[in-house]
Amino acid sequence: MVTVYTPGSPADSSVMLEPVQNTQAQQWTGMSNCSDSLLTTMTNGTGNARSLTANAFEGTTNLSGSIPLPPNTTVTILSSYNGGLATGFGVWDPNYSTTDSVASFAVHRHECFLSAGKVWVDTINYVDGYTVSNVQTQEGSYTDGIPGNASITILN
Repeated sequence: MVTVYTPGSPADSSVMLEPVQNTQAQQWTGMSNCSDSLLTTMTNGTGNARSLTANAFEGTTNLSGSIPLPPNTTVTILSSYNGGLATGFGVWDPNYSTTDSVASFAVHRHECFLSAGKVWVDTINYVDGYTVSNVQTQEGSYTDGIPGNASITILN
């Protein structure tokens, strides 16, 4: 189960992935002003548990290592602008491989000035019956402090 906590300011929000079976809860908190951020929402539309990794090529991300992604679960990862914003994501199936992801993609956001900047997803790859679908992006608002958004679903 994913729980999103939003106190007074979205910049102070946190996302909590509740424990499933023998796992521990994990929590991430806001890293910067939301107008400098990108929220990437990843949905595991498969019937099996996967794991998710993120690697900031430019900027920063609040995910270090990997997190479990139970079946039919959604998790949101925060990336922040720091001289650029490009985050690579990998979806892993331990039954497929421990060295190769079953799906990967990169999310980007231009620097904000009067808006949260253009958001896009590229470098989408997937293997053996997996697909990446429902890719959507949305610019945020600098003046309203709303981050950019990207959402992706993986299916099998």
